[in-house]
Amino acid sequence: MKKRNIVLLVSALAMVVFFVAAVVWSFPIWHHAFLLNRIAKSDSIGCQIQMMAGKESLSKEQEQFLQGLSWALGADPDAVLDWKANGRICKEQVYAEIFCAEFEEPITELYITKDEVFINVRMLYEAIQENIASEHPLFGSLLPEWKYGTCISLRQLEELFGVNLKEMFKQHDFAEIQQQNFWQYLILLTRMERHRTEDGNWQFETVWNDYQLVLRSDNKDQGAKIAVSGCVKQESQSITSFSTVLTSEERYPLKIPDSVMQEEEIEQFQMLWELVRNFTEGRTQD
Repeated sequence: MKKRNIVLLVSALAMVVFFVAAVVWSFPIWHHAFLLNRIAKSDSIGCQIQMMAGKESLSKEQEQFLQGLSWALGADPDAVLDWKANGRICKEQVYAEIFCAEFEEPITELYITKDEVFINVRMLYEAIQENIASEHPLFGSLLPEWKYGTCISLRQLEELFGVNLKEMFKQHDFAEIQQQNFWQYLILLTRMERHRTEDGNWQFETVWNDYQLVLRSDNKDQGAKIAVSGCVKQESQSITSFSTVLTSEERYPLKIPDSVMQEEEIEQFQMLWELVRNFTEGRTQD
């Protein structure tokens, strides 16, 4: 009888030890699944994105566009391959300030609605105008002050610049990930490799869409915060590396474009842009 009781006691202790070990082992997975789910279900998601475009994968038109842009902005040619966006996502709307790596201030703003993408072309023009006026006063004096609507659609901007910007900075479809539920996140994380970083936090790694992804959380602010970074595994990708920080936030109204360029304004601006482009192309070929 005593022997049987000892066996039962040892079995019970073994089950407790196994249960505790399982909880300790799986806690980081549950924790990260909870954070992912909390952020995905938030009314507002703060986002900081940085991405580096690969020069080797650019088309001739894209490369010429970036060369002209680097000259017009007075930026290093490599700087216009490195871009940063700070903004937030509210359901089907996105607002972000767009930065070139070499500048502390944004050079334009991005607005995304369910049906359209808008760019603050006035900000971009005024940044170019300021640099040209400083570096080339004679030509800068010929550039008029802005007198059109503030924003232009991405489609119209691509037609105006003669370059496929959407393809250059194409986004992989994160909607499928955002629509997952808690248990699906849990399954996703169990399939990823994990290890502790030097600061004691857990880090998850996997390969997704030809990118080596690293996912980690930051507990310092006691909030839902997830950082994702990736580097390309194939040289054919247009984006060679990126990093994203997502945080859950309280929802409040996003900025919306105060005015949009009309077709007749775009036609007028196109003639002005041709003047700037011809001048910059002549300079970049020198």
